[in-house]
Amino acid sequence: MMNNHIESLSLHDFPETLETMDLRYNRLSTVDEEVLQKMFGSSKVEYHLAGNPIPCLCNNSAFVVALQHHQHQVKDYRDLSCIGGGSIDQANMRAICFYERLPVYAGVAASLCFLLILILVVLYYRYRNEILVIMYSSGWFSCCLIEDELDKDKRYDVFISFAYGDSSFVSDTLLPRLEGPPNEFSACVHYRDWVPGNWVPALIAHSVAQSRRTIIVLSKNFLSSVWALLEFRTAHVQALEDGRVRLIVILLDDVTNDARIDDELRAYLSTNTFIRWGDALFWNKLLYALPHRKRTAGLHTVNRADGEEVMQRMREDDPPIGLRQDMPLEFFSLPDTPANAEL
Repeated sequence: MMNNHIESLSLHDFPETLETMDLRYNRLSTVDEEVLQKMFGSSKVEYHLAGNPIPCLCNNSAFVVALQHHQHQVKDYRDLSCIGGGSIDQANMRAICFYERLPVYAGVAASLCFLLILILVVLYYRYRNEILVIMYSSGWFSCCLIEDELDKDKRYDVFISFAYGDSSFVSDTLLPRLEGPPNEFSACVHYRDWVPGNWVPALIAHSVAQSRRTIIVLSKNFLSSVWALLEFRTAHVQALEDGRVRLIVILLDDVTNDARIDDELRAYLSTNTFIRWGDALFWNKLLYALPHRKRTAGLHTVNRADGEEVMQRMREDDPPIGLRQDMPLEFFSLPDTPANAEL
């Protein structure tokens, strides 16, 4: 069978009485795995295979590995060589297959990375507020979330706008958490930081302008308060003028479908996120929305004692006086501000 241009072998080429097969100088480049099992099934059969064009490629690894494992049956094994050079004995088929498949592995890895990045991007844009809140509350990258120089001269961290009916929520729940340690935000509230002496709309504008954020405590009571709605409009206009997110809406009651909501407030709620009271991450979300900076304690203590006394009187009055939903156009002023000062 030597020099017969043989290109392939079949099971019928191996009789039971076969002792030796000379296949030298043919065109045998590969052998099927089933034929290999028959070929090397008996350790007594000897082969001569020199001079055949054997490719040492991954798709021919079964033939090459079989020759390496059964080299004692191939009498001219040391004369076998790969197409392109190199002996069969030195062919590392595992490495050859790895490098041949490397582009495939790289393509699969790149596809998986792209898919993972795409999933992460989708998840981030779907849950970006929750992700940023958790990162901020956990202290991750908090050094990158510092307020810039634009607001450094503002007196307050936050102005809180609310209706009288929600005063207990503000004074008993919201303010202690914001002004107390470790947060110590400087807050402006009308009952404490305004005293008689100036026009209410001017005080609203001044409080909004001097605060880095404005919290709107949105409730059924809020929708009934003319002054509270004016504070929302003032804060909204200020945020639009500054081109910054300054307005924080706390949804105390579910009023999103309330018929009393005017078009401006309804449009804002439909295009901006709000923080719902009772949310498991309420405080985390609120703290994240507030200024991210090192706060100086003590600013919020202005007129605190007087403010608490005023609030107590406001709760005891019947009907209440000095309250914005029932408030006449009285005059107020900020602490240490002359009654006729220009705001």
